[in-house]
Amino acid sequence: MLHDLDSRLIVAVGLTPTNAPEDSVTDAKETDLAAQKSMLKELHIDRVSLASPLVQRYAKDVATFCKAWPVRPVPHFPTSAFQLD
Repeated sequence: MLHDLDSRLIVAVGLTPTNAPEDSVTDAKETDLAAQKSMLKELHIDRVSLASPLVQRYAKDVATFCKAWPVRPVPHFPTSAFQLD
């Protein structure tokens, strides 16, 4: 689903079965956008969508926002524990 963040209107939709990847409806979403003569300005996506053809196609022209991977403490020494001699 693509929606306008300012107006909160849904501008493009793609329906998939539960076992189908979301990117399988990329063409349907682009058809909806083209029919409305709408253009993407920003993509706000989750990490699973990073490999989507839609994201790849618009990567150079559209600002993409994605939640970063969580940083978890690891049982190793941090970089700051070391000094160069």
